[in-house]
Amino acid sequence: GQMTGEFEFNRQAMLASVGRAAQHVVDGYDREAESLKLAQEVQKAIIQTAAVEVGALGLGALLVALLHTTLLDVTGIVGAGAIAALGLYVLPYRRGKVKAELRERINALRGQLEAALEKQFERELNAGIRRIHEAIAPYTRFVRVEREKLEKLEADLAAAQQETSALRHAVQALGAAERAA
Repeated sequence: GQMTGEFEFNRQAMLASVGRAAQHVVDGYDREAESLKLAQEVQKAIIQTAAVEVGALGLGALLVALLHTTLLDVTGIVGAGAIAALGLYVLPYRRGKVKAELRERINALRGQLEAALEKQFERELNAGIRRIHEAIAPYTRFVRVEREKLEKLEADLAAAQQETSALRHAVQALGAAERAA
């Protein structure tokens, strides 16, 4: 009856406190700031890609305008093509970098959550152990007092047995002395 209700109440309180610790860690994660940062990284990567592509086209056009020979035109176009290909590499590279950073932040959040849960679990475990010790303390004291009483009675009994044995020997010695006389 009462013990089950108290246990259920304590269990609910413990679960609520663990939930609060986890919620505190999750609340510390600013989704808006993270999404804004991610959007800025993507925008930056697109601008870099566009700048490299424009630079490649500009270099190709500049080389064609400056050098009118066919061989140099082909060389300029090949160079501009190489720069354009390099520009196409920037966007996937930045995407991979942003993914890795997001993964790191998620892992850091996971670590914080695990640490908070472990700390809360340890706190609740220690509180539970303390409550158990407090609950059995009266019984422990009772057993200790009763043991001390029994040890004293045992010592008194041993002393009485020694005294009885000494008296028995004294009586036997007196009886033997009377018979001899």
